[in-house]
This record gives sequence, C-alpha cells and structure tokens, in this order.
Amino acid sequence: MSNQNFCVTDARFVEFISKAQAAVNDTYKFEDFDKPTIRYEDGKRYVRIFTRHNGSRSAWAFVDKETGDVLKPHGWKGPAKNFARGNIFDDDFGLSRAGWTGVH
Repeated sequence: MSNQNFCVTDARFVEFISKAQAAVNDTYKFEDFDKPTIRYEDGKRYVRIFTRHNGSRSAWAFVDKETGDVLKPHGWKGPAKNFARGNIFDDDFGLSRAGWTGVH
C-alpha cells in the first residue's frame, strides 16, 4: 500500500471515481431503468463514496485521505477499519473487491 496523501481533485482520485461508476454501470448494462450514480463527500479524514439512486443514498466505500486505502462502509457515517480492501494507488485503483453494492 502507498503512503501518499491526496485530495479529491487529484487525477488519481478522479479516475478512481470514474472507474467505480463504470463498475456500477457494468452491473446494470442489461437493465432498462436508471443506473445508480457514484458521488462523494470530502470529510476530514475520509472521503465517503456513495451511490445515489431514485432519491436515496447508500454508502459504497470510504477512502482514507492519508493513505489512499479503500475501506468497506460500516454504515453511512464511517468505514469498517478492520482492513483495507484496496488502495487507489494500486494498479486496479483498489476496485478488485468492488461490486455494484460497494466494496466487500
């Protein structure tokens, strides 16, 4: 894992969000209804990644701003801190353990 700090305007994070949206879209490619959209909120220590669909929001992942670690949501307010599911600085952008419902 990398020990790089980042902010939400960094190219690596922007590409992470784009690839996360592509992963969600891939799951819904045969569906006729609206696909969930990936959004984020920048917090003090973590960036909350969430899906927005039909007026509701669901936590999808959290990204540690100090390390780039991708963490599974423990709920809406914070991540499960037991272990990182990936890192945005990895070759796969930390998305190898991600699905349409989030990282697992």
